[in-house]
Amino acid sequence: MIFKRFTLGVYILSLLLSLIFIHGLNTPHVKASPAIFQGDLSLDGNNVTTIEGIFNINGSIFVEDNATLILRNTIVNFTQTSQYQYGMFFQNPANGKPRLQSENTTITSNYAFLIRFYENSSADAYELNSPIGILETIDYSSLSILNSTIKELSCQDNSVVNVSNSEIIFRVQTMANTSFSGSNCEISELELYESSTVTISDSAISNRLKIQSSSVNCSLVDLPTGFTSSWNYLVNCSVIIGAEGYASNLTVKDTTISKWYFLFYGSSNTTISNTRIIYLYCNDLSTVDIMNSNILGIYARDSSNVNISNSILGFILSYGSCRVNVLNINMSTLQSRGSSRLWLVNSTSNEYYVEDQSEVYVNWYLNIHVTDSIDQNVPSANVTAYYSNATIAASKLTGVNGWTMLTLLEKMMNFTGDYSYGNYTVEAMYNVYSNDTTINMTGNQQATLKLESFIIPEYSVIILPLFMTLTLLAAFLYNRKRYQ
Repeated sequence: MIFKRFTLGVYILSLLLSLIFIHGLNTPHVKASPAIFQGDLSLDGNNVTTIEGIFNINGSIFVEDNATLILRNTIVNFTQTSQYQYGMFFQNPANGKPRLQSENTTITSNYAFLIRFYENSSADAYELNSPIGILETIDYSSLSILNSTIKELSCQDNSVVNVSNSEIIFRVQTMANTSFSGSNCEISELELYESSTVTISDSAISNRLKIQSSSVNCSLVDLPTGFTSSWNYLVNCSVIIGAEGYASNLTVKDTTISKWYFLFYGSSNTTISNTRIIYLYCNDLSTVDIMNSNILGIYARDSSNVNISNSILGFILSYGSCRVNVLNINMSTLQSRGSSRLWLVNSTSNEYYVEDQSEVYVNWYLNIHVTDSIDQNVPSANVTAYYSNATIAASKLTGVNGWTMLTLLEKMMNFTGDYSYGNYTVEAMYNVYSNDTTINMTGNQQATLKLESFIIPEYSVIILPLFMTLTLLAAFLYNRKRYQ
C-alpha cells in the first residue's frame, strides 16, 4: 500500500513538473538582471512576457503575432556599438496584434535606436522615458502615451497617436493621414506633412511649428505667436486644396506657439502679410506673395515664383529655374544657383553669391520732376529713359504735381562678375518743349528737368474747360436772342 501511494505521488509530481515545463515553453519568462542578454529576444504566438528590473540586451526585441510585451518598473538598455544597430519592433500581426504595455520604464542606449510599431500593433505607455529612442507608428498602428518623456515621435500611414502630460524633447512628425492628439504637452518641434489631422491643446511648441502643403490656395495673415486660444489652419488661413493637393487639418487650442515654418509644393498660390516666419520653402510651380512680414530665410527652388516687398528678410537661397522679385528690402545674404533669376528693386544684400547660370538684376528708383521755365509743375509731361544704345528703357507721364518715378537697372550680376548698364539719357517732353540729362543709376536718383522758354498757365487745367463752357453758353444765348 505504501509503495502504491509512493508511486502515485511520483506520478502526480511528474505530471505537475511536465505541465510547468510545457507552460514555460509557451510563455517565456525573461529574468531581468545586470547580466547582458545575448542575441535577439523574439516573442510570438500568444506569448505574454513581463520584464522588470534592469535588462541589458545585446540585440533587438521582436514582438509578433498576438504577443504582448510588458515592461514594468524596468530599465531596458540596448548595448549598441553604432546608431540604430538594435531596436524594438512590433510587427506581423496574426490572430490578434502585437502589443506593448509599459509602466515606469526607461528605454535607453549609448546610440540612437528605433521603437517601431507596424501593421495594427499598439502600445499603452505610462511614465515611459525614452531620451534616445525614436518611436515610429506605421500602418494603422496606435499609441497612447501618458506622463512620459520621449525624444521623438514619427507618426505615419493612418496611425493614431494620443499623448498627454508629456514632453517631446526633439520633435513630433505626422504624415500620411495620421491622427495625432497632444494635450498638456511640451513639444519642441511639431512638423506636419501631407494630410494629417492634428489637435494640440493646453500645450507649448517651444521651437517651431512646421506645416507642409501642396497645390493649395491660402492666405497667411496675422499668424498668432505666443499664446493662442483657438486657431485652425484650414479655416483661419482660408485653405482651398486642389484636386491633387494636400494640407493638414491643424487645430490649436490654448497653446503657445513660438515660431512658424511653411513649405509649399505643387501649384500652390499663397499670400503672406503681417506675419513672422522663420523659414519659407517655395517649391515646384508655387507662387508666394509676401508683404509687411518678418522672415528669417526664404528657399525658392524648381520653377517657383516669390515676390516679397516692404518686409524684414534675413536671406534668400534660390536654385533651379525659380523667379524672385525683391522690393524695398535690405537682407544679409543672397545666394542664387542653377538658372534662377532675381530682380532687386531698391534692395541690397550684405553678401552676394551668384553661381552656375543664375543672374541677379539690381534696380533703383529714378524720380523726375518736370517744371516750366518759371518752376511751375508740368503735369502730363512724357519722361523717357534711354539706354546707352538709344533704346527705350522706361517711359511714364508726370502726375499733377509734375513728378514721376521710373525703375531702372544699375547692373546684372552672374558668376563671372558684375555688368553695369551705364549712363541713362533721360528726356522730358511737353508738346514741342523738351529737356534731357544723363544719369548713372548707382542707387536711387532724383533730378529736375526744366522746360526752358515754356510757361504753363497756373490754372490751365481749370481755365480751358471754363473757356469752353463760356463759349458754348455765349453761342446758346446768341442763337436764342436771334430767333425770338
